Parts: sequence; C-alpha cells; structure tokens
Amino acid sequence: MLSWAVVLLALTMVAMATSPRRTALLDDAEVLATRDDSYRLPETIVPVHYDLQLHPNLEGDFRFNGTVAITLRADHPTVNITFHTSDIDVVEDSVSVTAISKAESALKVTAQTGDEERSFYTVTLDSPLAAKEEYILKMDYHGYHRTTTRGFYRSSYLDRNNNTVWLATTHFEPIGARKAFPCFDEPALKATFNISIAAPKGLHAISNMPASSTELE
Repeated sequence: MLSWAVVLLALTMVAMATSPRRTALLDDAEVLATRDDSYRLPETIVPVHYDLQLHPNLEGDFRFNGTVAITLRADHPTVNITFHTSDIDVVEDSVSVTAISKAESALKVTAQTGDEERSFYTVTLDSPLAAKEEYILKMDYHGYHRTTTRGFYRSSYLDRNNNTVWLATTHFEPIGARKAFPCFDEPALKATFNISIAAPKGLHAISNMPASSTELE
C-alpha cells in the first residue's frame, strides 16, 4: 500500500484486461454554466483535512472501493452536513459523525438524502453541530472507473502484443473530485490530505509527489 500526504492530482495505475465496459455520463457543462446559488454548498461547514483510502479495480465492472474520513469545522450550528458526490454509492450503514473535542463521542445520524441534480449528499443529525467545533465525518463508498476523463477514471492502450492495458488515473478539475470521493468540491473549500492507495501485486502507482511510506500485505 502506498501513502501520500498530498492532494491526489495525477495518479495512474496499470493492469491487463480483455473485455472493457464503457458507460457514458453527463458532462459537467450544465453545472458550470449555472449562476444559481442553490448549486453552492451551504456556508455552515468547512473541511479541514481528508484521510482517503482508495482500492482501484481494473477488471470486471470497474467498480472501486473507498473510505474517507473528513475532519470538518462547523462555522454555524447545523444539523445538516451537505457535501458533494457524483456517480458514487455511499454505504449508509458506515456513515458516522464524531466530535473531536468530546473524546470522539458519536452523534446520531437520523437521515441521509441525495440530490442527484446538484450532486449533493446530506447527512442529518439528531442534534446540531456546535459552532467553531471540529468533527470527523467518515464513510465507506463505491465508485466507478468510467471512461469520461473525470474523477478516478479509466483509459487504455494496446501493448506490443496487442493486449489492452487499462489505466486508472485522476482528473479533478473543474468539478471531478466528487466523482472520486465524497468531498466539499468547491475551490474555496481547501483542505489538507493524507491519501493511501492499495496497489495489487504487478501494478504500479504513480503520483506527482513521493510516497511517504510503503506497506506490503
């Protein structure tokens, strides 16, 4: 397993495959063209740090697994935590919210709702987050290595033996990060990252920064 303490901007993995499945998604143009403020996230929550684990899958249905733990700060009291997801399946039973200042005590999640048009996902709590306090929002999820050059997508080439070689790589600009992991995908909402990726034997993981550690399992 390779781990980086940087934003995942250019990550490529290579594997062999023989039967690709291509699925088209809507382009980002409609979202970028709108001036409607309802497409902006509420100004109640600010992300501080992400711990992201990725498990790519370059065969079969190309569905990958991930886990993200987001340290966030509530700038205003709220019972709703709204963030971005697109073409991602959140594992509802895995969603948790804990208060850092109270020995990581858990808050009760009462509802989870998705807004596909605006790429919103909202976690509702039974009691409000306290202003200026920090919390950890954690969840497991599934994503898809699509062929649309957005998010954590897949591409391919033919090797010297005419075999298809699959690549999983990232393209997050302008709003592609939400296709790779649940996040606060707006330019003003910057945060630090620790990212780890599980690279099966025989594959290579490449980043724009050196690995901070490597573990063999």
